Amino acid sequence: MQLSSLFEFILEVGIAEYPFFFSVRTIVAVETAASTLNSVME
Repeated sequence: MQLSSLFEFILEVGIAEYPFFFSVRTIVAVETAASTLNSVME
């Protein structure tokens, strides 16, 4: 499963539907995912 492709698809759809709201949600989601990955990899 290609996470980058899935993320790009969600990003494109989200931006098309809710530009500002989705951009804020995306930033929060990316930061949350990054911190989660860091915790898992430690």
